[in-house]
Amino acid sequence: MANAVEAKIMEALFTRLSTVDLDPLIPDLTDRIAWPERNFTAPADGKYLEGVFIPNGNERQHINSDGAHRFIGLLQVSVHWPSGVGAVAPTRVACAVADHFPADLILVEEDVAVRITKRPDVAESMTQPTGPMVPVTIDYEVYD
Repeated sequence: MANAVEAKIMEALFTRLSTVDLDPLIPDLTDRIAWPERNFTAPADGKYLEGVFIPNGNERQHINSDGAHRFIGLLQVSVHWPSGVGAVAPTRVACAVADHFPADLILVEEDVAVRITKRPDVAESMTQPTGPMVPVTIDYEVYD
C-alpha cells in the first residue's frame, strides 16, 4: 500500500479538532462537527463546527526522485451559530479553535509529523441563511 501521506495528515488534523474544549459555549462536541463525506444533521440549537481538509500540493525538496517532499495545505474550520444572537460568541469559539492549533504544534499520525506553521487566521463573521459563520484557517506543512 502507498504511504498515504495526505490521509495521515487529514487524520492528525481531524483528531486534534475533535479534542478542542469549547465549554461553556459548546459544552459537548459529540455530534457537533460536520466532517467531509459523512452524514450530518445540524443540532437544534444551530451551534456546530465544520472541518474541511484542503491539501495545497507538494514540492520536491531535492532533485533526486526519491527525496523528501514538502506537503502544505489548510484545515478550514467553520464555526456555525444560530441567527439573531450576534457574532461575538461564534468568534470566541473560533478563537478557541485557533488557540487549540498553536504555531509549531506537531501532530503525529503513524510516521507522519504535521507542523502547524503559524497562528491560525480567524476571519470576519459571514452571514449565512441559518446565522453567522466564522471561518478559521489553519496552515500546516509536512516533510516526507
